[in-house]
Amino acid sequence: MKDGNIQGRYEEYIYQQVQLSSIEQVSRAEGLTFERIQGIFKHQYAQKKTMDGQGSSGLESMKSASAKGIKTSLRLSETLKLGS
Repeated sequence: MKDGNIQGRYEEYIYQQVQLSSIEQVSRAEGLTFERIQGIFKHQYAQKKTMDGQGSSGLESMKSASAKGIKTSLRLSETLKLGS
């Protein structure tokens, strides 16, 4: 696999996790800074907006996801180890 493909899948995973919980929770779970998680989320949102031609629903998702108190799942690296 190419590194770009793995990175893209990881960013998609981060985007989905933020939608389910919060930037803060994903940051803690993945061991990355708030700013890094936020940057990944915004990057994925921009890509989806370009592909889908949609409006502000992603930004609203980010705001509402940040306010939720739902626990996140395992880190992606831990999930990949489980599947091996």
